[in-house]
Amino acid sequence: MNAKQLRSPRQTRGILRRDTILDAAASLLREMGPGAVTMQAVAHRAGSSTGSMYHFFKDREELLGGLAARHSEALMAILGPTFAADDLFWQDLTPERVIDALFGRAILYYTSHRDALATLKLVPVAEVKQFQALVSRVICLRLGSEAGPAAARTLFSLSTGTLHFLHDAEDENLEEIAASIPDALASYLSRLEGR
Repeated sequence: MNAKQLRSPRQTRGILRRDTILDAAASLLREMGPGAVTMQAVAHRAGSSTGSMYHFFKDREELLGGLAARHSEALMAILGPTFAADDLFWQDLTPERVIDALFGRAILYYTSHRDALATLKLVPVAEVKQFQALVSRVICLRLGSEAGPAAARTLFSLSTGTLHFLHDAEDENLEEIAASIPDALASYLSRLEGR
């Protein structure tokens, strides 16, 4: 589901109301998991009537899609310069800086917004493919067209798998685990580059 399919309020009061509902859904996700996110529970948490919820979201899936869209927008704002960087920029970076630019900030975002982890499967396929294409372009620039595609798939898979692990883990040291992932990815890239 993409952001265009969601009902977008036009007045400030409606925008604030919609944000309050999304905040309530996010807090329920963080505290109790996806099963706790029902229209009734979110309405109660948001201090709203269940009927008014349907003004903004037709059902639970659309509500979760709205939350996913909000996180996607925030991530795109963080990663915008990464997508805009030219080939020369990527070639001049150390492996550690490449990994930080591609994955580090996103992993940090997801670990500091635990509710975003629960919406990972709702990220539009087009956005995932756009990110995969960027990773492939960057890694192929650095490793060449022979070794690059496989390395790019491995890096993408490891980072995505890590995010899914972090979502399912109940470990209190998630930030510590997440912080070590870019180091592991950079070590892999450094080894492939012969550094």
